[in-house]
Amino acid sequence: MGLLNRLMLLIPLILSFSFSISQGQIERHPREKNIKNPFFNPKVGSEEIRKVVVLPIHSEGEGLKHAPRITDLLVAKLKTVQKYDILPARDLKDLVEKRGLDWTKIHHYPQALEIGKSLGVDGVIMGSLSEYGTMGERARFGLNLRMIRIPEGDTVWSMGCSAKGKPKEMQSIAMRSIESIVRTLIHRWQSEEGTIAWGIKLQPPQASCGRRHITLNVPRYWETEIKEYIMSRSTSESGPYKVIKRLRQRRRASLSFKDRDIQADWTYFYRYQVLTKKGFTSPFSEAVEASLGVAPTAPTGLSATRGKTRDIRLTWEKSPDLEVAGYKIYRSQYLDRDYRLVASVKGRDKTHYVDKESRENPLTDAMQYFYRITAYYPSGKESQKSKAASTITKAVPSSPKGIKAKGGKGKVIISWETNPEADVTRYHIYRKIVFRFKKIGSTQGISYTDENLRDGKTYKYKITAVNEDGLESPFSQVVSAATAPK
Repeated sequence: MGLLNRLMLLIPLILSFSFSISQGQIERHPREKNIKNPFFNPKVGSEEIRKVVVLPIHSEGEGLKHAPRITDLLVAKLKTVQKYDILPARDLKDLVEKRGLDWTKIHHYPQALEIGKSLGVDGVIMGSLSEYGTMGERARFGLNLRMIRIPEGDTVWSMGCSAKGKPKEMQSIAMRSIESIVRTLIHRWQSEEGTIAWGIKLQPPQASCGRRHITLNVPRYWETEIKEYIMSRSTSESGPYKVIKRLRQRRRASLSFKDRDIQADWTYFYRYQVLTKKGFTSPFSEAVEASLGVAPTAPTGLSATRGKTRDIRLTWEKSPDLEVAGYKIYRSQYLDRDYRLVASVKGRDKTHYVDKESRENPLTDAMQYFYRITAYYPSGKESQKSKAASTITKAVPSSPKGIKAKGGKGKVIISWETNPEADVTRYHIYRKIVFRFKKIGSTQGISYTDENLRDGKTYKYKITAVNEDGLESPFSQVVSAATAPK
């Protein structure tokens, strides 16, 4: 009994020790007392997750109307740290509509996983608003978040945050709670020595050209943790970049230098990042372009017209510069930013290009695209981008309307209204078989007879319209009818 008693006394100590070890695996930021149950997957490094989509925060009851605002606050705060490349909400909405997914259920794990795979992201952030409102004389806020890795589907990190305060401070409580969650993530990223989550947007360097050198000036930031500024250079905006200079952060030290190792007829791109005293590195600044040589003049007369499905035809005027070697085509979904190179055509006399969809070059139906082009010399030196031209890709037909179904002896007759689009050539008919709708036939008319059916049974149908380019509309509403009994 004496030995048993001693063992019984040791059990609480052993449990306490093991508990402290498990808790010690998660380093809490000392300021974040409201963070609950933080978990970080030790098998997933923060550098593995770059491209991320944030699903709308789910909520029920009183907090339902506040959930979209909480989602916006979370996305805005995550963007300031510049750790994740967060996809626009429009991309998520377009995918949900295109796939016919239930918007109210995208926070469910299977749909979240499907969305992540379809968008090609590294991670999906999903969450629920457990509390948002007042109880008695206190305002209460509760938010649970987690990120799942794509395509594996395992949890990268998860945590909850709960807070309370005065009712009139409800919005401030929500904002502070989201900041607590982000600070906890930053603390974790720093503890595993990953790229620092940098709360300051680095301004691009300034470049001025002399006769034989380019002078670079780096904006100064007075954060005490900064050790040095690392300048990199490339002959292409997309890289690769090579480190050419390190500038120390000292009160009297100059943050400018002259780059003399350059050629007169080349264009150079410069960007920098910040190194802290703890060894963490910030994201890169935007690149600035500079050169000593004279660039070609920007092309003129650019126009964009819609051709076949997901084809856009571009035309422009031939450059008057006899030394031009060709043109480069850039595309964006925005008028004044995010242009990326989609093609390069050789020859000064080339004045047209067709932007076609491919696996490497996806285009979306009913989407507006903006184009700009440049002229380039044999050395690779480009002109300024031309004025933008835009067009909208062809939209899918609208869903058929006026669907009716009438049962008969061993058959059901389905009818509908003619679609308003002039290029609709046929309609597809779908019947529910077991748990999903399957295509059973097509017709060029506005009625269809489904025959050889069982007597006295109810059948459900949907219709889609298809245009001459093969674009299919969303499903119509569901209609049902019963065959005549025996």
